[in-house]
Amino acid sequence: MLRNLLKYELKATARLFLPIYLVMTALAVVTGLLAALGPQVSSIKLRDAVWVCSGIFGVLFGVCCVVLPFVTIYLCMRRFYDNLFKREGYLMHTLPVTPAQLLLSKAIAGLLWMAASSVLVALLSSLLVAGGSTLQFLFSGFQFLWQDFSDGGMTVAMLFVALVSGLGMNLCFLLLLYAALSVASLRPKYHRLIGVGMIIAFCVLHVITLVLFLFGMSDPMFQFVVSDFFRGPGAPLIATETAAYWTILWTFFAAVMIYLAAFCVLYFVIARCILKNHLNLE
Repeated sequence: MLRNLLKYELKATARLFLPIYLVMTALAVVTGLLAALGPQVSSIKLRDAVWVCSGIFGVLFGVCCVVLPFVTIYLCMRRFYDNLFKREGYLMHTLPVTPAQLLLSKAIAGLLWMAASSVLVALLSSLLVAGGSTLQFLFSGFQFLWQDFSDGGMTVAMLFVALVSGLGMNLCFLLLLYAALSVASLRPKYHRLIGVGMIIAFCVLHVITLVLFLFGMSDPMFQFVVSDFFRGPGAPLIATETAAYWTILWTFFAAVMIYLAAFCVLYFVIARCILKNHLNLE
């Protein structure tokens, strides 16, 4: 049933995101065409006009790139609240699904759209900067990563850690928003104010626990236990600089994943309990 929910959620949210992506793609294409056309124009006045238009469209595209992450987050929040706590909720909560499945479908769909927005911005920006050599640049990058993987894979491992950690942070932030909106639904009259207050409260909680977590990571006993886990039982102590880099990398990765997983579970449990036991539809 989760698959059907996710399929329905992606179709519904595609109506919101695809027009935005098409507009951004059109801005990037027009900007690139005008930038390529400028040097080919012989008339000075016409060339200046082309450059001005190219600059205007370039600025608009840059603004869209900056605003898109915030728009994505807002649309995910709006979709979650309207679909589960407003008029649509009367239908959604009659489906033969659990609150956990509803939450998972919203979280997975939101994470996919956040990833799609990031990929779109990176791809369109690289096309504008590199132009026709974009494919060659990407091919060179894949060659470098393959060579690095053959030589030990430190860069590949760092990219893997950054990618998975980024996805984990996005998922944790989405669940934070969903938990805050779920708490806000308990008082529909002031749900916007309560929602903002809960988001701020959860962020303050994150700051406090992050400080405590970093202090915990600096403890020698924690570092020894985690590094011993990655070396394996009975393995000798770290003897080389390369081995130390690997241990630090995977220790950091494990700590980040533990931290994010704990908060993901906390926010998921809060939202699920409200959806299951304290549902308050407008």
